[in-house]
Amino acid sequence: MKKKLFYGCGLFVLSFLATFLILHSYVKITTPNEHEEWIQKKGWNIAFYIPKKEKFTVPEYPEALRTYSLANVHFNGYKDKKITQYRYRLKESCNKEYLEAVILTVEEKMLGSYIDVSDSKPGVTEMVDKDMYMNEVCLY
Repeated sequence: MKKKLFYGCGLFVLSFLATFLILHSYVKITTPNEHEEWIQKKGWNIAFYIPKKEKFTVPEYPEALRTYSLANVHFNGYKDKKITQYRYRLKESCNKEYLEAVILTVEEKMLGSYIDVSDSKPGVTEMVDKDMYMNEVCLY
């Protein structure tokens, strides 16, 4: 009876580790190296979280376009192109809200990037160095 319990626990641990390794490999494969390098260059760390790859629609309203331009993301000449956004959860948080690095690409070339605050407290800010963000932006 004890041997069966021991083997059952061992099998559970092995299956958990195998699942973890598969997920870790999937996250590494789906994250382009340029994106990871860009985020790390700014001092941020990517959390172990499955990145999201979605279609991005350029906003039509001037207010939204102004918000993105303040975040140093410009869509001049790209309104008719297919833009893809990659969302990466960051390890750092701001006032208990998680942060996401969003990288916009056109034909696999980086168009721009910004920091997005959690869904419960939306906000778009420029992708700046982590220290600058935490000391200046996160305090508000």
